[in-house]
Amino acid sequence: YGVLSLYVIENELTEILQLIDQLNSTSLKHKRLIADITQKLEEVKDEMEELEQFDTMQVVKGQQTNQR
Repeated sequence: YGVLSLYVIENELTEILQLIDQLNSTSLKHKRLIADITQKLEEVKDEMEELEQFDTMQVVKGQQTNQR
């Protein structure tokens, strides 16, 4: 029984280590995904700010034209 118990424990430890490896891999993938999404959101934010400035300039130009 002693040897059999050791084999069972060894198999359980092997499964636990595999699960830990999978978890670490998933965590790393999520960190990369979050970094990519964060960068893309920053780029979209910058584009939106540029578009907002452009839109504001067009409104001002339109108002100046209407005043003439």
